[in-house]
Amino acid sequence: MSQNILIVGASGGVGRALGDIYKAKGYQLIGWSRANTNQNLDRYHHISFEKPESIEKASLSLPPALSRIVVCTGFLHDQSLEPEKTYKQLDVKHMQHAFLINTIGPMLVAKAVFQKLKALQQGVFACLSARVGSISDNRLGGWYSYRASKSALHQMMKTLSIEAARTHKSMAVISLHPGTVDTQLSRPFQKNVPKNQLFSPEQSAKHLHEVIETCTPDHTGKIFDWAGREIVP
Repeated sequence: MSQNILIVGASGGVGRALGDIYKAKGYQLIGWSRANTNQNLDRYHHISFEKPESIEKASLSLPPALSRIVVCTGFLHDQSLEPEKTYKQLDVKHMQHAFLINTIGPMLVAKAVFQKLKALQQGVFACLSARVGSISDNRLGGWYSYRASKSALHQMMKTLSIEAARTHKSMAVISLHPGTVDTQLSRPFQKNVPKNQLFSPEQSAKHLHEVIETCTPDHTGKIFDWAGREIVP
């Protein structure tokens, strides 16, 4: 029986590349996205974090069991919102949007579909996060909303892992730092990134796939970078 994977954020650089890897390995690929696309997907649904009912509706068409759920959504900036350099730039709408996309949205996905992993011997629920969400690693400051929303995601994922371990003994709930990837999210901030530390979406996805496929229930609740190294929250 073929295995099923749900990728949320399937139209983004990393999400699309990760989907291509799993599809090539024989997985049935189900993609959800906040953008309209159906590229290389076996099934597709458009969702909106602003409309939780769209997530619930999409979940109704999922197969009975999933072996992998990977949430690849993220927000750092757009045409009107830039990462804050100082507390003086804090803005309610900016903070609300960052938390909606980076924290609330992934957990609404968990609420709707996590039970689909129940029947599998070893399922994985993974969310893309960022190293800057680590409080202990914060040495530069700035980027208030992005940092805080990713830190909140880590807390949510840790809490989910504890609850899941009571009934899903073979489950792994993990957060992943994909590295600095050459996508729209990082493009304005690549100037000081060494060339060998800037990944293409395909390179990052290859690394993330290796981390996902080698994780075990002992890794649940933890944060890992693209090389499989644990990040301290």
